[in-house]
Amino acid sequence: YEQQQLYAAVEKKEEAADIAFLPEGGNLIYNVTNNIAVKAVSKKGTGVDISGTVTDETGNLIVEFSTVYQGLGKFKFIPVPEHHYFVKINGNPRFNYEFTGIKQEGLLLNVLHPDSGNNFMISIAQNPERVINQRVFLTAMSRDEFVFYVEIELDKDINLIPIKESIIPPGITKITLVNQRFEPLAERLIFRNDPVIQLPVALNLNKSEFTSREKVILSLQADPEEIDSGSCHMSVSVINTGYLDSKGLSQNILSYLFLDSELKGVI
Repeated sequence: YEQQQLYAAVEKKEEAADIAFLPEGGNLIYNVTNNIAVKAVSKKGTGVDISGTVTDETGNLIVEFSTVYQGLGKFKFIPVPEHHYFVKINGNPRFNYEFTGIKQEGLLLNVLHPDSGNNFMISIAQNPERVINQRVFLTAMSRDEFVFYVEIELDKDINLIPIKESIIPPGITKITLVNQRFEPLAERLIFRNDPVIQLPVALNLNKSEFTSREKVILSLQADPEEIDSGSCHMSVSVINTGYLDSKGLSQNILSYLFLDSELKGVI
């Protein structure tokens, strides 16, 4: 499939930034509601807050958008054939970008968050004017391990497939839609933040202050009744207090295992 990553340069508060417009699933399709993620970063890779508009070739406003956290945001719009769509950034009248590569035919992959029945809802949409009956396969992988595989008959413009939340492991899972030749048609990452049971563990040091390279004795104490079979695996991270981010955004063991290790760039 055609992975669309539309980049352009913009200056914001005298800081150069790259802006990416990322269609959910990787495709832009006519006559369908497309979810577009916005990512704006500085030269250092940190997020930059921006706002802007999408207009057509006549200047009609289609949608307004803005980033909401660390240069990240999203918006929705329905492209119509024989029209052109442009992005303008507020505060920078020289910036102008056109969405290209919008398809008449193709599949749009959307993932909706779990409903009251604890199901992820996978939506596979087509241009309602170009519906093609076809057989596809929905696959999921997490940390290089197979999660599930579903065969689907597409026979209408929007097909909904419920997936039990319980089968999705904690962290990032890659959802891929492939054809009968197992060629990827669309792809989407999802994140499941499953609460982790934290054991009440007491940490004790043999003294409160240490000299350079002095041996440290650390003891861990936990209630055996809280640990299955009386044993468990533990990880310990020892860092300098100066490492901790004052904004509370420091990486830890859980964030690296479930999120940071699967993504690129500053999170």
